[in-house]
Amino acid sequence: MRTIINVYIRTKKPVETYPGVYEYAYIKKEKVRATMSNLLVTLTDSSSVNLQSSSKTKMSYVISNCNPDTAKRISYISYNGDLYEVSSSDPYPPRMSSVLGDIAKMKEEELEIYTG
Repeated sequence: MRTIINVYIRTKKPVETYPGVYEYAYIKKEKVRATMSNLLVTLTDSSSVNLQSSSKTKMSYVISNCNPDTAKRISYISYNGDLYEVSSSDPYPPRMSSVLGDIAKMKEEELEIYTG
């Protein structure tokens, strides 16, 4: 399924957000086209009665400067009005693949967006 997402990449070094205050900020990549798929993991034990399965959402998208350093710094993805933490990201140039984690504890408005 295709969708539109926003990707938040943490800066390499802390930036001065307010005079004298240095924090990590985020670079926002807006309106990124992504392909969404579900990864299904099934856990079983010796009896077929106790079957547990869980699924994770995987996003595949294209961003510029797709390298392993950038993949490590992808922190959040905004999808369908919710902000999700990213569990893992892998670069497959020119594509990037990210697995979504839990819904983030902070809102999109609370993120420091770096514009410099």
